[in-house]
Amino acid sequence: MTQNEETIKNDGLETEMDPPEKKKGRPKKVNTEDTTESTLPEDENQTDGISEQEEQVEGNQNTETAEDEHIVGLEEDIEDINDSEEDSVEDSAEDSVEDIEDGEINPTVDEIAKAIATIFDKRRVFAANKKEKRKLYGRKEKVVSERGASAKTEKDYLKEEYEILKAAVRSYPKKLILKGVITGVVEDSTTGQMSAQVKADNTRGLFKILIPVQELFPIRLEDYRGERGVEYLKNEMISRINGEIEFTVYDLHEAERYAKGSRVEALAIKTSRYYFNLQNDGKPEMVEGVKALAKVVCVRKDRVKVEVCGAETTIISKELSWLALGVITDEFSINDQFYVRVSNIKEYRYDRLDGAACRLVTISASKRDAEPKPAEQYYDSFELGGYYGGVIKNADDEAGVFVNLQEKMDCLCGYPASGIPSRGKQCIVQITRKEDAKKRLSGNIVSM
Repeated sequence: MTQNEETIKNDGLETEMDPPEKKKGRPKKVNTEDTTESTLPEDENQTDGISEQEEQVEGNQNTETAEDEHIVGLEEDIEDINDSEEDSVEDSAEDSVEDIEDGEINPTVDEIAKAIATIFDKRRVFAANKKEKRKLYGRKEKVVSERGASAKTEKDYLKEEYEILKAAVRSYPKKLILKGVITGVVEDSTTGQMSAQVKADNTRGLFKILIPVQELFPIRLEDYRGERGVEYLKNEMISRINGEIEFTVYDLHEAERYAKGSRVEALAIKTSRYYFNLQNDGKPEMVEGVKALAKVVCVRKDRVKVEVCGAETTIISKELSWLALGVITDEFSINDQFYVRVSNIKEYRYDRLDGAACRLVTISASKRDAEPKPAEQYYDSFELGGYYGGVIKNADDEAGVFVNLQEKMDCLCGYPASGIPSRGKQCIVQITRKEDAKKRLSGNIVSM
């Protein structure tokens, strides 16, 4: 074999074989320093070296600043990408629903629910654009702190509140109910629409959450026509300020820091849970005669309004206690809780502000019927002819003066010879009569 033939054969083998793997490792460092000897004097070379070090330090500082700015820019770009991805998902969901309607795809129930929920979000959540987000939350800046230490800014709280409200709007199919407090009542200067302003729990109230009166409690506006009717309705709403509330959110505008809520929808959800859903025994939890917990949502001079497991009702003074009561606003406060006996449960349909209908119930409730009769417990505690301390609760020109003795029983007394009996005033009573059959006490006010 000649030398040329051997060369050709070797070339052929090299062509057919796989190229050799490159060795892993760091690339060799190339010496880029100028090895040329300097012609400058020794002292001049040293001076140039110090200057080069200063320039290098300053360059590093500028690089760090540029890197920080670059990181902030990347974070903002990521937010923009996320926003665009959300829009893309929403558009995809709309296409999916169109395909479902056209019969092109056969989706599962979960897929249908997800698609509908995404479209619902798009219509009810109005996210801020890039420029508006910067105005709301500002640019992120580098903060120096000790390791593990941190604090929240007003912008952080604002963003957290937006996320809480957004989660409430997007909750589907099980609607999320938020808790909060009614902080005020406002009236739209253009439309005259009255709304309750609400602060959600675990937030600073940086978003303005408004609940229109038609969504605050079931109402027929025709019952409040005229100046007197409007004034009565306004007072009804004002009396609910500082009251605890449960509500849903159905409109959210990030840039305007504004949201709309509905207590009525929350009532409908709770009503379904307690009055309509059947238990293992084939009955709902709330039935005629059941004893249930009530929360006071409104207090007026002669009555209170309570919510009982999603149903709102009025309790007049005589159904609030077996004992005589003074002014109701002195006896009860908003957010008070007590047990009531429920009766007269009736279902009805309520048309909400947006046209959607929901199932609610009307009930009758009595605090008195949920409590034992004081006379049966304490009648024997009072002796005929005995003297006892009490508080004047009420006075009637015909019946006389009602005195609550030791917060146990009422004693009906005549008007004293001197002094004017006023509500809330302490006095001393002598028992002059006991009616065993009816377990009633009568007496005289001997001292005030």
